[in-house]
Amino acid sequence: MKEAREEKNLTLQDIQDMTKIQRRYLEAIEKGNYRAIPGNFYVRAFVREYALAVGLNPDQLLEEYKSELPSTMEEEEQAQLSRVNKHRRTSQTSGRPTALLSFLPRLMVILLIIAIVVTVWFFYQSKTEPDTTGQTEDDSNQVEINRQDDPEQDVPDEEGDQEEQPNSEDDGETEQEEDEQEDSPETPQPELALIEKNESANIPTATYEVKNTNELKLNFNITGECWLGIENDQGKSFISQNIKSDDSPLDFDLTGEKEIRLNIGYAPALSFTVNDVPFEYPVDPEQAGHEHQIITIVVNETAE
Repeated sequence: MKEAREEKNLTLQDIQDMTKIQRRYLEAIEKGNYRAIPGNFYVRAFVREYALAVGLNPDQLLEEYKSELPSTMEEEEQAQLSRVNKHRRTSQTSGRPTALLSFLPRLMVILLIIAIVVTVWFFYQSKTEPDTTGQTEDDSNQVEINRQDDPEQDVPDEEGDQEEQPNSEDDGETEQEEDEQEDSPETPQPELALIEKNESANIPTATYEVKNTNELKLNFNITGECWLGIENDQGKSFISQNIKSDDSPLDFDLTGEKEIRLNIGYAPALSFTVNDVPFEYPVDPEQAGHEHQIITIVVNETAE
């Protein structure tokens, strides 16, 4: 890669400006001093970026020098994870019949207790419930006699009907207020919409649009080492460095910016929200070659 850079008359400073990789890391790559680079993943990521900058095929280069480059943690842990999952499935399959058989006696005891409680309750109710049949018939006869003796009870109360009329008017006013509340427009909520994405490039890119607000607040949750670069459309940089889990959470209030660009070196270790809306990567970062992604966010405060 050094020979290819010198053939193109490029300096390490030129490569740093093109790739945003610090010059000391570029010098370490040319000298084969990979311990100077934080994390095995960044060795391969920086080599890929350097190769693209000088016009070399990064995949062919990584394959050719595979024995010299340090392996990533994913390659070492993949075989171990496969063995653990296989053992876990075997244990779960063999343990299900035993667990079911051990639970059956408990289930039978619980059902027996419930049956005894219900039987006792019904027996107790039948003994304590009074005989109200005769009393109900006597009360009905007494009410009928009282109605015959006092015929004025059947005359409708005109004053009562007149007093009830204002209540119907109040009900109408209440219904009208409820209709007005339903017709009032709701305040539009902030949205984050995907405009375009390109996953066929060497580095997947995507563009999002923030709608219905002029705020732009980012909150990052870091679970591992990751490179993070943030700059606006004028080239102003807000951060350009390697971050770790100790830096989490990481907040940025970029309200007033119309467009920003996120350069995420290792997306599996970084999740974030935009105006409290969880961000989902348009390209699965767990797939090989998709760990490095570039996201552009455009602010459109027009309410829809």
